[in-house]
Amino acid sequence: MTTTPTHRTAATAPRRHVLFLPSWYRSPQFPLNGVFFREQAHVLKTAGYQVGVVAPGQYSILVAWRFSCWRYRQGFENDDGIPTYSSYTCAWFPAVPYLNTYSWLKHGMRLFERYLGEVGRPDLIHAHAAFQAGILAEEIQRRYGIPYVLSEHSSMYLERRVSFWKVPLVRRALARASARTAVSPRLGEAVARYAGDAAEPCEWVPNLVGREFFDAPLPVRPKGAGEFRFLHVAHFNPIKAQPNLLRAFARQFRGDAGVVLRMGGDGDIRPDLLRLADDLGVRRQVHFLGMLSRDQVIEEMLASDAFVLSSHFETFSIVLAEAAACGTPLVSTACGGPECIVNDQNGLLVPPDDVDALADGLGRMRARTGDYDPAAIRRDCAARFSQEAVLGRWRDIYEGVLAGSGPHAAGG
Repeated sequence: MTTTPTHRTAATAPRRHVLFLPSWYRSPQFPLNGVFFREQAHVLKTAGYQVGVVAPGQYSILVAWRFSCWRYRQGFENDDGIPTYSSYTCAWFPAVPYLNTYSWLKHGMRLFERYLGEVGRPDLIHAHAAFQAGILAEEIQRRYGIPYVLSEHSSMYLERRVSFWKVPLVRRALARASARTAVSPRLGEAVARYAGDAAEPCEWVPNLVGREFFDAPLPVRPKGAGEFRFLHVAHFNPIKAQPNLLRAFARQFRGDAGVVLRMGGDGDIRPDLLRLADDLGVRRQVHFLGMLSRDQVIEEMLASDAFVLSSHFETFSIVLAEAAACGTPLVSTACGGPECIVNDQNGLLVPPDDVDALADGLGRMRARTGDYDPAAIRRDCAARFSQEAVLGRWRDIYEGVLAGSGPHAAGG
């Protein structure tokens, strides 16, 4: 993994036309899908870029049946000045997934050609994830000669669930990109295990943290004052390993009324988590908060003594970086992305899938939380993950490609 050179200021950025091509994006049924792609697009627009989005979507048969969205449909939205073209279709071939990918690419090209006719030709395409947006970007480059940058976000490499038929498609998309990035060094290494030389060179460019997390006034947290709060915010699903978190918390703090765990989020396994908290004897100490707005997340982070993440896999973990922006110390499993966020200054890492190690980490955090400086945690986070820091890195990559320094900047 390499680093980018010193970045330019926003005032010097030319008005380039960048088209975002996400592998997944928000829809009426799933409004939070691809939220980070959308936020980055708006940051680029604020910095003076012309930005558009082409977002083909595909539902499983089960989801299509649930929401009655069987027929192919296109949509257009002027998203606060960002023209956004989307489509939705059903994945009709669960037993032959390659055919679903072919359908996604066909509808994606149809959307792109509509964008080309109505908005104009972009200078650069920014594809998010090699599968499937990178494959479509490579086809657009082949037909129209438009260079593309590829950012990898998918957890399938860390989870080692890349189907054999995807590997050549991913390799070709990576090989033809004018620049390749991953949201964490560990993810970049995992991609290289499948793609080999096609994944190199690959730069680490993290997701960015919104300004609102840095703007909130830091609270004063006197050591040992009142109830000790651990906070966890995530979708409730098996990858996040919330059962391990509940078991670790119970092992370390069951019966200690001065320590609580507040869990924000929802998902299919919520009833199981409620039952497990009862079975472990910590139901009175674990507060299930439900889905939280962004303002509520910030409020919870500022009011907590530590933030904890228990995942099996994370490509980055924006919620850890957001907690750091609020000056909150971190406890996390070393599961991919957190290793580039957590350091000695802001928290501690424990092995994944190890309840005893996580319990020990929670205990150590409670014992030494007063040793962490919230202002220093926030400064460190801003230097690495603020909009200004991340935008500067993207600007350098874009300008390098458009100046012809990328390996395929001319579309060859």
